[in-house]
Amino acid sequence: MSAPQELQDALATHNISVTKLLGSGSFSEVYEGSVIAKEQRVTAAIKCYTTKFTNLTKAQIVAVARTEVAVSIKLKHPHIIETYQFVCSPEVICVCLELAAGDIFDKIVPGIGVPVSATQYKVYNVLLVYIAVYDMLFSS
Repeated sequence: MSAPQELQDALATHNISVTKLLGSGSFSEVYEGSVIAKEQRVTAAIKCYTTKFTNLTKAQIVAVARTEVAVSIKLKHPHIIETYQFVCSPEVICVCLELAAGDIFDKIVPGIGVPVSATQYKVYNVLLVYIAVYDMLFSS
């Protein structure tokens, strides 16, 4: 499914392009697109926050997005997805992230939650640290 035209127009003013919907969650939709990062255009995951699927206000979603960006910018590691850009405008709230190949959940053995290789296990543990930091910030 392609991105809505109004979203494409809003992001184009920030030199971000969006192509297809990759998935959606409780308060965001993630699109494949591209952004200028490290002085070149790169393929990226464009996470757009929305109030469609939650009862959070726009101000609360902005706070969630800013906290997520603040945490992700501080976590520099080869196995952690890089944050390229954060856009917070009246039209759109989005985070542009490195687009990783595949999905970590596809790499987990179905039913038992154990990664299928040592490398995947290490990546999984790094993600658990990220989730723990995230939960720590939002549990209060």
